[in-house]
Amino acid sequence: MNNNNEQAIEKILSFIETDEKIALMTGTNMFKKHELAFKTITENFAGSRILLRTSTLNYAKVFMKATGALKTGVPYNLNGSTIYIDTVNKRTWDKTPNDFDFAIVYPLMPLTKQTLREELMKDLTYFKNVKKIMLVSSQDTFDMSWADQYTKTKIVYDVLEEDSEYHFRVLEDLKKYNL
Repeated sequence: MNNNNEQAIEKILSFIETDEKIALMTGTNMFKKHELAFKTITENFAGSRILLRTSTLNYAKVFMKATGALKTGVPYNLNGSTIYIDTVNKRTWDKTPNDFDFAIVYPLMPLTKQTLREELMKDLTYFKNVKKIMLVSSQDTFDMSWADQYTKTKIVYDVLEEDSEYHFRVLEDLKKYNL
């Protein structure tokens, strides 16, 4: 099976239709996975409430293709959906409301510490009351087996068909991490 754009979209949509709450998205398309997840959700589920939890607000600015500074706790409209933004910094969590249809956590690199991962997952699943959570990696350079306790659904989005040279270069780079 090819881990291309089309199958990634199918898996995202399939995950959303299941009873599962959390999915992990990885792959060699390092800086496009979050865009694909975000686009798939906003185009197929207009009117949704979405929480974007990033490492910094600058990531959110890129994510939202915003020209100005973004703030936590402020609703933004995108394709008919309401987007709220916070960061992996716990001080921002109280600034966003609860009860979301979706949450996208990107990137995962800041979650290398177990305590932060546990607090973040507890916040999203219990306090924020998110129906569907997508954990989206940027670079798969650390062990993400910690996500196994939260999810069975794994979505892989590789860049092999779009740019095979880049795909194999990423795989070579990942070898140095022994994963």
